Amino acid sequence: MRERAANSSIIVVARQAASASAFLPLFEKLRQRDFHVCAFAFTHAHRVFSSHQVDAILVQGFDRVLFDGIDEPSLLLTGTSEYADEDHRFWEWARSAGIPSLAFVDSWVAYSERFTPARERHRRCSLTPDRIAVTDRLMYDRMIESGCDERLLVITGNPAFDVLRGYVARERDAIVRSYGENYVLFVGEPFNAAVYGGTEKEVLGYTEAETLSLVANTLQAMQGETLKLVFRPHPRSADADGIRSVVGSRSNIVMDTGKFDARDLAACSRAVVGMTSLLLRESWVMGVPTLSVRPNAKLPSDVISGIPAVTAGTGDDLRAGLSGTLAGRRLPKDTPRSTLYDTMVSMISREATFE
Repeated sequence: MRERAANSSIIVVARQAASASAFLPLFEKLRQRDFHVCAFAFTHAHRVFSSHQVDAILVQGFDRVLFDGIDEPSLLLTGTSEYADEDHRFWEWARSAGIPSLAFVDSWVAYSERFTPARERHRRCSLTPDRIAVTDRLMYDRMIESGCDERLLVITGNPAFDVLRGYVARERDAIVRSYGENYVLFVGEPFNAAVYGGTEKEVLGYTEAETLSLVANTLQAMQGETLKLVFRPHPRSADADGIRSVVGSRSNIVMDTGKFDARDLAACSRAVVGMTSLLLRESWVMGVPTLSVRPNAKLPSDVISGIPAVTAGTGDDLRAGLSGTLAGRRLPKDTPRSTLYDTMVSMISREATFE
């Protein structure tokens, strides 16, 4: 492999917000090494980049014209998603251009779906880049169980988690003005029927709206109107009408407008509650008291592995879980430092080899 030219370029493509958050800490390191970073982002990732003053070109899909005029491309770094067919077009472009590709798996869900053709599910993990970066050993093992070639995998941790130790909310003053200091953050999340099939209730055993209502009722019974429940909706909520109905019928729920950084909201809260959102794990790493609530859950979730959880359908269990969470101390978790940056550098060095 040829030695890279000075001021060569690294192309970054992010579709999901979680991928964009993971890539943010890499940009300054890359620039310090004289790499020119060319960032492309889909809608949700673009919002993350923009909120952190990162210049990125907004894209709606793959187009090889996007990369015309990029000098000395050395590496393609992408996120992963359920849109494996289109993600693969970026990886195939890199192969045609003679540059290595590295894809980052940002969460502990949909392992094989990220690399499997949508209409050919029997070809599991057949759409792949040169290397696949995973967060930890659990994700590594799950990828192999899902049919991924072990030789493609490398454990790198998540750069987003590196900045969570000692996290300081940039928007604390504005958040306190809006919601005060005595609130619990409830994290909304989507249900992907295309991946799971069936309805949210049938597949999971609960719905987002039901869980929100249950938590709101329990908190009100415990603390009346003194403790607000701030609901952070997901832009791809499976039941937006149901959520609006719950929020509209409860005086202790405040609908967040989405203008604040989700991590800042978590950092300023007394506790974070949700189902299986990645923000629960981020809050847990930050040391914010965190609780997963999934009444009558039918499926396990790797995302919340190690995080306190309530899966029973009774109010007594939830009351006990919320009481313990609200009384919990803030104890940041000592997660391993990410090596994603080092993996990228090694892939573009003269010593890197590709199978």
